[in-house]
Amino acid sequence: MSKIAKVLSSQTGFLIRAILAAQPFSESLYDSDDLRQNGQMEKTTLTIEGMSCEHCVKAVSGIISEIAGVSDVLVDLKSKTASFSYDSAQTELDAVKKAIVEEGYGVAG
Repeated sequence: MSKIAKVLSSQTGFLIRAILAAQPFSESLYDSDDLRQNGQMEKTTLTIEGMSCEHCVKAVSGIISEIAGVSDVLVDLKSKTASFSYDSAQTELDAVKKAIVEEGYGVAG
């Protein structure tokens, strides 16, 4: 390794250590677990009535995913459930249920 490369390498290492020491480590500034703890994000699972095929799964998933403030949508045909997180400041659970019913499916729970 050349002298210049050694100097740059040591200076880069020093700089990185200085930055890490000055900034507390966080995996994400908007970690969904942090938001849930602050009462902004809620996770729920609904039982969906009337799903009989993968087309239904895609339709229900699409309906829920289009609603503002909704994330982490998982629709399961076998258990006939839809699990998702939503920002209660952007949408209400009743709005999600209403959208599903308007598409022709039932919601229990």
